[in-house]
Amino acid sequence: MSDFYTPEGREVRASRNEQEVWESNIAGRTYVEITDHRGAPRMASTLGPGQRLRISTEDRLRAQERIRVAEYDPFTNGSLRRIDRDQSEDETTVTPNALSEDDLKLIFGLDFEDFVEEVTPLSEINHRRLKAMAPVHATMQQGQFLDELIEEKYAIGGDTPTYRELMAEPEGPAARR
Repeated sequence: MSDFYTPEGREVRASRNEQEVWESNIAGRTYVEITDHRGAPRMASTLGPGQRLRISTEDRLRAQERIRVAEYDPFTNGSLRRIDRDQSEDETTVTPNALSEDDLKLIFGLDFEDFVEEVTPLSEINHRRLKAMAPVHATMQQGQFLDELIEEKYAIGGDTPTYRELMAEPEGPAARR
């Protein structure tokens, strides 16, 4: 029996065929519907970085089919990272966003032009993970770039076309003032 608290003891192997092991990269909770041993659906989740999710390939594919917007797919947007095998071996999970914390630290070691080139195509999750790591690992220029990138791509607030339309209607909230 191996000691779970040693690196050798924590080595991950899928115990059954068609099983995958995924690790959470984010502080939030990620839910996935799976089937239990009777074939009944149930929810499984991870909460916090490092927590693991064991899921059958069939359940993962079924979960991915239900996702309407690709950037919300936790198996490809960086929320979860496959740890029992290289996820680029499967065409349904290949992504540049499957980055561990150590991978993100290496990105900070790049010169600024390479940093920009490497960071720009990543997902919002990885942009925000990099920003959270920036106070410790980033140069001032890298930190400013991350702040500007997040402000530009994922701005919070402001108005939208729906809001402008609502405010322009004579019966809308603007008319009641």
